[in-house]
Order: sequence, then C-alpha cells, then structure tokens
Amino acid sequence: MRERLGVRLYEDWKRLPRERRREIERAVGEGRTVQNQRDAEIAARLAKSVHAELLEAGAPKSRWSHAATVVVALAGVASIAGGIATAAQDKTYWWLLVALGVLELALPFVWRPDYASKLANAATARELNEALIPEDPFRGA
Repeated sequence: MRERLGVRLYEDWKRLPRERRREIERAVGEGRTVQNQRDAEIAARLAKSVHAELLEAGAPKSRWSHAATVVVALAGVASIAGGIATAAQDKTYWWLLVALGVLELALPFVWRPDYASKLANAATARELNEALIPEDPFRGA
C-alpha cells in the first residue's frame, strides 16, 4: 500500500480507522466517490495506482466464454437439485456433497471479475474523487 499511496498519504491511510479504509477501497472498486470528502485525495491516489497496476498486468490470458459459464452453472444447479431429490428419497447425502464439491471446484474457473469493468471503475473513481479534493493555495509552493 505504501508504494501505491506514497509516504505522506500512506501515513494518513494508516491513521484512518479500518472501516474507513475499507470504505475507500470499496468506493475505488465500485467507481464512485467516497462518503467523507476528506478521504478524496487518498481515494484518487489509490484509484490511480489500481488503474496503473491493471494496465501493467494486462487482461487475463484465458477466460471462459459466457456459454461455458452458463453450461457450468446449469450443470451445478442440476446436480444440486438431483442431490437434494436423491437425499429426500434415499436418505443418503453423498450425492449432494459430491455436487457441491464439483461446483466449488468449477467456480474459480467460471467466475472472474471483469477486467474492463475494474479498469473503468478505477478511472471513474479517480476522476470523481479528484473533483472533490479541495484546492490548497500552498500546494506546489
């Protein structure tokens, strides 16, 4: 975090209560302004850093198509429904555990945050929060 914010803002960051730090990170992740205007400079700097890191890392190399995501989701729902029906009839729950295990293993491959939206949210958060930073007549003096 120190590399992201710089020395001066990092010290301000560490002084903030944990909940305010989380709110700043959420605001940057969602592409919105912070609730407390005093946190705008930290949020703008954090958004700038997140944007730069995303550009440097580049888009994920492999990503399943939407069709594959739908197929895996439907298969998971069907296997869980089959496990529940089997458990209700036979009173055996092993089928449900297997279905949940398969679904748990498949989710990391299917559900990935969208790179383009994260990039856009960081840019939007930076613009919105920079507009909230009060003008300092002594800045740059």
